[in-house]
Amino acid sequence: MKFDQLPNEILIECFEYLNTFDIFYSFYRLNYRFNKLIRNILLNLNLPEKNQSLFRELFYKLTINSQLRNQIISLKISKTWKQLSSFFSSFSLTDFSQLQLLTLIDLDDRNSEENKSILLSLSNFYNGYPNDLNYETCEILSNLFLPKIQMKFFTNRKIIFITSLTIKICFFDHICQLFKYAPMLNYLHVNGFHSPLDGINEINHISTCAFYLKQFIVDYSEEVDFEIFEFLLKQTPNLEILTTKHSDGIDMTDDKGWQNLIQSSLHHLKIFKFEFIVSTKQNISLDKFQNDFWSKDHHWDIICVVNPINTRFFTIPYQNNKFELNLKTKIFGITLINKSKVFRYVTELYIDFLNENFHDYYFENVESLKIYQTSDYIEKFYINQKQKENFFESLPVIINLSNLKHLDITRIENIISSTDLLNILKKARKLSSLEINTSVLMSLLINDELCQYLNEMIKILIIDQHYDDQFNEFNDLNKFCQVFSNIEQLQCAIGHTSTFLYIINHMTKLNDLRIRLFDDFNQNSLMSLKTMALNLNINCTFV
Repeated sequence: MKFDQLPNEILIECFEYLNTFDIFYSFYRLNYRFNKLIRNILLNLNLPEKNQSLFRELFYKLTINSQLRNQIISLKISKTWKQLSSFFSSFSLTDFSQLQLLTLIDLDDRNSEENKSILLSLSNFYNGYPNDLNYETCEILSNLFLPKIQMKFFTNRKIIFITSLTIKICFFDHICQLFKYAPMLNYLHVNGFHSPLDGINEINHISTCAFYLKQFIVDYSEEVDFEIFEFLLKQTPNLEILTTKHSDGIDMTDDKGWQNLIQSSLHHLKIFKFEFIVSTKQNISLDKFQNDFWSKDHHWDIICVVNPINTRFFTIPYQNNKFELNLKTKIFGITLINKSKVFRYVTELYIDFLNENFHDYYFENVESLKIYQTSDYIEKFYINQKQKENFFESLPVIINLSNLKHLDITRIENIISSTDLLNILKKARKLSSLEINTSVLMSLLINDELCQYLNEMIKILIIDQHYDDQFNEFNDLNKFCQVFSNIEQLQCAIGHTSTFLYIINHMTKLNDLRIRLFDDFNQNSLMSLKTMALNLNINCTFV
């Protein structure tokens, strides 16, 4: 069955997944049926940021066609201030009678006055609120990140009916004002949270509860005392989900304080995800958060990871996608925990070749892996053959290599052998990107089986880490181009025009070439090289 033969009900459902632009420019004026159908559906309008001609054309249609404006239920406007200003100077939100969701993307803090002007223009939304918002409310609104916001304004009260809100940066005072002016708030996401503007003594003068708040997320806070969090959370008696990450505040690791707070004020809390980071110099106790209240009563498993710089307490699974397992990283509190759950979200892993605590870790979903060796001029590490064998034997045990896509081995020059790399490739069948030093790579290409795997698997190759990391002989270059004949993206160091010409003429699948040049090439020479590459459909960039 052809698309235009589908019944109207299915077409309407399909249109719900499309932006207004897609609908109009793909289906409008195809035939009478589609025209009539499009005029009677609800639309999600995403005003384009880059294509100004499309923006102007649709802007014109909105201006002259009230029926089109009445069909729009969702409106998204980009951070381009020219676009924002044009829109809000031409339309009131009351012109969009069906509008349910307004999204303003990435408001720029540098334009705070324009921010306030535009946000104040929202006062016309749903016929509502006169332009006399007080200073505190303006300050809150001027800091909104606004990826998702639903608003209504009452004419007779200074209340903003926001139910879902994300803030880029805010202070404790702002959140308290939000609790006051947005009593229906049920979801609050703060990217960066800071202490009170006027000092901690001010918090005792605020007592507005956010009865409807169910989920509170703090992406990052620094030097915010537990007392501030405690006071704030006591104003959220119906909170069900709490997520927070905090750095440089040892009192935030007060497990007994958190336990008392939850037992006394957060009776509905079901999900608690946190990461508390303190300096290792603090000599903090490593057995915090290990009693029955956390593990048995609430099933919140918390572990502690210690390295020479900091100590981290976090609920599992670990929420970040990056993790470094350096030489002296140690993990505590994992004895009775399923290791496969702890780092399930980690997709980018840095691992020190010399760390011997592999049995404590398992990384199921790593896509990018960097293996390195600690370089310390004070403490020299001698690596014997047994250490090498233990590491490469342990690697597929602690990492599920079947998901690996990128491998960086630039910092284990004299450690990895051709057999070691071959064994990794055999287990990491999704691996398509390799980062390695040129000299090391050429030394490994004596293994014919490895060459075959590299030829079949690697599509992206980065080999320009060192200033003098170049091809020294023609035989090296010829071998390189044969082994990597299927390369699509290459970043390398080139010292001579002849090397450049040989690569672009012998790597027939290459489409993206990034070059670090070491000889003095003038601008005309560079343009000539770029032109030669473009003639072979290769995009060339000099870095």
